[in-house]
Amino acid sequence: GKSGLVLQCLKANFTKITTPACKPEIQRLVKTHAESPDLDPVYSRRCKADISKFCNKTNPERIHFCMRIHLKKLQPKCQRLEIVQGSISAMDVNLKPAMKKACAQAIPKFCRDVTHGDAQVVQCLQDHMEEEGLGRECVAVVEQDLEASNHDWRLKFGVHH
Repeated sequence: GKSGLVLQCLKANFTKITTPACKPEIQRLVKTHAESPDLDPVYSRRCKADISKFCNKTNPERIHFCMRIHLKKLQPKCQRLEIVQGSISAMDVNLKPAMKKACAQAIPKFCRDVTHGDAQVVQCLQDHMEEEGLGRECVAVVEQDLEASNHDWRLKFGVHH
């Protein structure tokens, strides 16, 4: 079936969307797909084999981390979807459920005055990685996110614009 192709098209063209009501809905969709990749029918179909091969025992909210680490080994059709999901997720910590959860106490402590969006909270967490009190789990997730985003320039916010 073709289920999910229109939404996938909207995600792929996210930066070109100018309708104010549409962008937040696509971001909500990206967040949902980040938390539960299996809810994305196109991703489920095109990435099933790669998920089984590289990220079989991974928690749902960490599937995209895992897949980005293996990005160069993914089938092209899956790789393209991962880059689309990752490039939008890079914009906001709210679209990175594993990071938001692991850094729930660090964000208000270290990034209280930072505006959400434009990857500013993610950047703030990266800037404070060496500081005491960030939390071991938060540091680990921020490091994993950096590692995962290093596999393709399109996974870094601002670089692909």
